[in-house]
Amino acid sequence: MNRRKFLSLCGLSVGAVLWPAWSWASDLPSDIKITRIVGFDLESRRCKVCGKNSRLGVHGDRARDSMVRIYTNAGLEGLGNCRANGAKLRSLLGKNPFDFFKAEEPAFHSPLEAGTMPLWDLAGKALKKPVYALLGGQGARRVPVYDGSIYFADLMPEYAGRWQDRFKEEIDIGLKRGHRGFKIKIGRGAKWMPTEEGFDRDLMVVKLIRKHAGPEIMLAVDANDGYDLARSKRFLTELPDVNLAFVEELFDEEVASDLELKAFLRERKLKTLIADGETMQTLEPFKPFIAARAFDIYEGDINHFGIEGILMEAA
Repeated sequence: MNRRKFLSLCGLSVGAVLWPAWSWASDLPSDIKITRIVGFDLESRRCKVCGKNSRLGVHGDRARDSMVRIYTNAGLEGLGNCRANGAKLRSLLGKNPFDFFKAEEPAFHSPLEAGTMPLWDLAGKALKKPVYALLGGQGARRVPVYDGSIYFADLMPEYAGRWQDRFKEEIDIGLKRGHRGFKIKIGRGAKWMPTEEGFDRDLMVVKLIRKHAGPEIMLAVDANDGYDLARSKRFLTELPDVNLAFVEELFDEEVASDLELKAFLRERKLKTLIADGETMQTLEPFKPFIAARAFDIYEGDINHFGIEGILMEAA
């Protein structure tokens, strides 16, 4: 997939991304100061109890997002998701938040690191523009969203005797909510089951879901680094007709291994893409993978990378 096609799929044109909109940066106020910062957890309720993944226990029926509200002497507030610790947040007090803005990228480089959503929110309010307009304004108004909550329901005691039916129910829940894509957690053998037994169960679950969901529904898998390269190849070999859109975090990021997996997919004429990098908080760790074109989908935080995150060219 080249850059032009990737941007097209995102609802962006190449010309739109090169839009000379960064001139608005000169309109950011120079006399604004941060006077107060409040961090809090925003709790939301899931539509179901989410089970384990390859590394963590039952996720439960609640989700918590770390949020930060930034107050300024201009009466403007910025609100957004941010996981920066207390020391990093305190270092912003008394500062002009827009001194951290780099118009040439565009992106915020601040002690908040990847958690720059509050700063973008503040910029939008200062300029009385929505953030999407600051980033080019040419994206689609509606984009497909997949359901990423297909965890290890089969390992929950209440579903142990009917786990096949439970996965069908979960897919039906997602379909009823409008999803036409699902990401399935795999990697049971990394921690919760004997290695081979867990691997076989992974295969059974993915095959079951594909049969129940039908051929038109987008499916992907996420191992949370619960596989190695050899097991990843076995997994894909066993599922030649499942038509996975992408595989995510099959194993720890390593350029040579990712390139070998990509060559393996090409040899078998599979269109499955490789997604990784979710845990990377800055652009620097991505650079060897970008140079080698080791990933197809880069999962770095767009809050931090700005438009550069969109412009990464997939191999």
